Amino acid sequence: MKRCYLGTGFLAVLLILSLLVTRGMDTRTAPVANTLTAAANNAMAQNWDAAEKLTETAFSQWQESRPFTSAFADHSPLEDVEDDFAQLKIYLRAKDKTSFAGTAAQLAKKIEAVGEAHALHWQNIL
Repeated sequence: MKRCYLGTGFLAVLLILSLLVTRGMDTRTAPVANTLTAAANNAMAQNWDAAEKLTETAFSQWQESRPFTSAFADHSPLEDVEDDFAQLKIYLRAKDKTSFAGTAAQLAKKIEAVGEAHALHWQNIL
């Protein structure tokens, strides 16, 4: 009977940890995506100072959350995100509003997808 309790306890601990990881991924990716969306909107309005500050904020948020996300997420989307951040900085220096806004919006969606991949949805369970 002790083995049954031990197994049940182990499964409960795994469930709690997985729910905490799910919550942690969402709380780390959502602010980065929102900041990038705001940067894209500022770039379209030719407000380059705000776009630059928001991009730097988003990148620093991403860097802070990178150890946690890389521990639980697939690494190829994370590498794509870092590539897009590098591209975004070039568009920012060139002040190419269309390319900057498009890349920032695309990057925000990629970061949202990383968070959603770990969310508790019936699609992820099946």
